[in-house]
Amino acid sequence: MKPEAEVRLASTDAQRRSERAAKPSPQRRINQIAARAASLFPDGAILIRWRFDGDEGAVLEPHDSPLRPMLERTAAAAELYAPRRDRDAALTMSPEDSYRNGRNGAAADAAAPLMVSARVNLNSTGDDAMTAAIAAPARNRPSVLHAIAAMASTAAAAAVQAAAAEKSRDFWRLHAQELAEKLTQIETSSRALDRERQSTDDAASALARLGPRNRYAVLGAKFAATAPFDAWIVALQSDGIIRAVASHGVLIPATPLENSSALAACIGSGKSAIRRVKRAQRGRPHPEDRLFARFDSYACVPFDRGAVALASRTPITPRTVAHAEALAKRIEPILARWRAEAECERLERLVGTLGMRLYAAVDAERSRIARDLHDHQAQLLAAARIAIEAGPDEARGVFKQLEDALRLRVRELRPATLGRSSLEDALRYELRRLSDAGIRGRLMRPERIGKLTRPVQQLCYQAAREALANVARHAEATHVEISVEKRGRIARLSILDNGRGIPETSGRNGMGLSGLTERLALMGGRLKVESKRGATRLIAEIPEPA
Repeated sequence: MKPEAEVRLASTDAQRRSERAAKPSPQRRINQIAARAASLFPDGAILIRWRFDGDEGAVLEPHDSPLRPMLERTAAAAELYAPRRDRDAALTMSPEDSYRNGRNGAAADAAAPLMVSARVNLNSTGDDAMTAAIAAPARNRPSVLHAIAAMASTAAAAAVQAAAAEKSRDFWRLHAQELAEKLTQIETSSRALDRERQSTDDAASALARLGPRNRYAVLGAKFAATAPFDAWIVALQSDGIIRAVASHGVLIPATPLENSSALAACIGSGKSAIRRVKRAQRGRPHPEDRLFARFDSYACVPFDRGAVALASRTPITPRTVAHAEALAKRIEPILARWRAEAECERLERLVGTLGMRLYAAVDAERSRIARDLHDHQAQLLAAARIAIEAGPDEARGVFKQLEDALRLRVRELRPATLGRSSLEDALRYELRRLSDAGIRGRLMRPERIGKLTRPVQQLCYQAAREALANVARHAEATHVEISVEKRGRIARLSILDNGRGIPETSGRNGMGLSGLTERLALMGGRLKVESKRGATRLIAEIPEPA
């Protein structure tokens, strides 16, 4: 409950208690009724006794009257003998009756009082009742005393029932007010949720209309607008690497984020946000603790293949984090469209690059063939012409050289293909070639190769051939392991060598791997390289055609 609602409710309760204190209680009302009735017959006494709603009591007026025992017996007799289903019941005892009841059957004397009682049922069963008993000198008329007793019991019954009604009314009034307070809170919360939902929808609509430029900068600003955040960092995951792509209020690192960072942990979990408060930090430190050192707290909220870190100078509440999480969930389709557009743009650039390389390679190959024909074959033809003029034996030798040279050139121009061989046989042949160069090779789990389709085997062979050639040229390795397996619809080729590793200056696509990376990307696959000195693993993932 909100503080202002609590104050209003406390004020209302205090007012209600003050009103109840100002009203006379049922006991006081019955005392007043008994005193008024006793004043109508001097030298007498009245006893009003009630039982109602689990409560019972008695009032005697005058309160020190010696006639109390006789009044109590008279009231008990009225409750015992009066009809229980009647609304009103009365019992009159003569001086002789009252004297016998009080004196155990002795003869009456002139001082014996006249006893009158009246009973009023307060429910249909007669279990709850109001009884008034009067003791008065015998000179009073019984009918008058009976009327007084009836009026007293009726008035007392009305007082008790009115008090019960007031109690019930107060209860339901309090209950209704509490319900009204809760309804007000629900309406307030509902309006707040509606505002948050509307702001989330507005932010999603604005993001959906963005062009490719500065998308993630606007995304971070939209997240920051969900609450008073003063700084933020947007990080994305691509090919297993997490990088900060946009920020505000802090400088982002140019290198990939460490695994110990809060953003990396948040992306790794992909489900729950991470909230850190500066004065109550526990557990291992994160690099974001230093980046956001001048802020009170920060939170990392994940979204698909990314996360945003939001910092504030004031404490971040779970409610503000929940609002940011709602925005992250709402924009998932938009982020998926952004990734698809970026991938299409990358593939278009790749196709253009490969096309240019293809034409450049064709031109270069034509030039090389022309040079070879001019420099080598032309010389052989000239030598053949001279040999023909010299003699047939010399001509045959020259023509044999010419035939071998032409076959070698044709074999070099032919693309690498499995032909009729299996992928296993082709890989074993390549390993034998490495063995001739002093590099021992091993093919792991060859029985899994047969599960691949023929086109995928062909691409695996080309990738393996190029990778092994790269190992032979650059790795300075002595041992190579090759494994091929199928995981779902993805063929996975892994080549591990114990060479010197890929220098950091060469980059991921250095040392002849850029062509292989582009070829796999064109086929919908990707190349991953894990390298350190003494162990370099190249992993080519190729999707099976649908």
